Amino acid sequence: MDQKIIFREMLSEIREKAALQGRRIPRSEVEAFFAHAGLTDEQLDMVCNYLEEQHIEVTDQSEETPGELNGEPDEERESALERFLQEVEETRAPQAAQELQLFHNVVAGDAAAREQLAQLYLQTVCSLAAEYEEEGLPAEDLIQEGSVGLMMALDALTPLDSLAAYRTKLFNEINQYLEKVIREHKAMEDAGGAALRKVQRLDEAMQSLMEELGRKVTPEELSAFLEMPLSELMDIARLAGNELEFAGSETDIKMPWEL
Repeated sequence: MDQKIIFREMLSEIREKAALQGRRIPRSEVEAFFAHAGLTDEQLDMVCNYLEEQHIEVTDQSEETPGELNGEPDEERESALERFLQEVEETRAPQAAQELQLFHNVVAGDAAAREQLAQLYLQTVCSLAAEYEEEGLPAEDLIQEGSVGLMMALDALTPLDSLAAYRTKLFNEINQYLEKVIREHKAMEDAGGAALRKVQRLDEAMQSLMEELGRKVTPEELSAFLEMPLSELMDIARLAGNELEFAGSETDIKMPWEL
């Protein structure tokens, strides 16, 4: 949800709460209400100023005798809300400027700035990792891989015009790295599945030929039976963890599930 909309809803709720309390509210209650909004002391002061503009008295005590205050037209309240939201955005501008400077410093080779941005964008990594949890990799692995992608993206940064451009670049690089990791994981799973199918086919053929001949079979016999080159048959047997033994050997051919 848009941040301004969230502020509107929270301010509307605290204003209604104060109205039910005789248009008075303790500052401690305001602070508790916005505890999870991550507001600075300056922004909390602005919230209190906004409430006072709405003829809501913000007190220092938790218990006050309710007073009688006049209301204000909705249009005027809306105008005050807009002013408040604008002021909040302005107080955040220096933070954005600091983040932009961190990006510039990273491009210039500042290792400390690199670590700061890595911490700052760890939540972005976690959010992206959560989107890929259904792709077969554990969340912990995805976060670890996303962190690698983040560090690689920071190392490869080049000068850009704006903070938005840097943020977009970082987001896209992390996302692309995670997609690459997932593709490679699926390719390995597919290759592993194909190898297992070959081993199973070899085992089934060996059992069938042994039943037909009434004895153990040689690699050459199995190769002819499958119409498979002997070298390929030996490679498949090695995938099972044991080399294929020739006739006369005391070692049987064993498949993984027989070990």
